[in-house]
Amino acid sequence: MAWLSLEEDAPIEKSVQLGTKFVLGRSREVNVPLPGKDISRRHACTERQDDRGVISDLGSSNGTYVNGACRRSALRLREGDKIRLGSTTFRFHAGDPDESTITPRDPLGPVSNSDEQTATNIKKVE
Repeated sequence: MAWLSLEEDAPIEKSVQLGTKFVLGRSREVNVPLPGKDISRRHACTERQDDRGVISDLGSSNGTYVNGACRRSALRLREGDKIRLGSTTFRFHAGDPDESTITPRDPLGPVSNSDEQTATNIKKVE
C-alpha cells in the first residue's frame, strides 16, 4: 500500500492513502482538495502502481516539486520522497499507513486527464 503523509507545517492534518489514480488540487471536484491560492484547481495526479507511486503535474501554475526539483512530467516516487504542491508538503511512503490515514473521496464525476484526453472515474482503494 502506498500513501502520502503531510509535513508538520501543512495546512491540513492527515495522511492520504494513494488510490489507483486521483487528482490533488484546489477544486472541490478533486479527490484530495488542498487549500491555498498557490495550488491550481487540478494541480497534480498521483497513481499507485503496485506499492509504488507515480506523480504527474497537470499543467499547474506553480509546478510540482519532488525533493526540491520542479517536475513537469511523470515521476516514480521512492520511500521518503518529499513532494511540494504550493505551500503543502507531503512525504511518500510505501507500506502500511498509520491510523490517521484517510482514503481520498470520490469526485462527483469523471476527471479528465489532459495528457490522455480521456475521462477516468476515480475509485477509492479497497
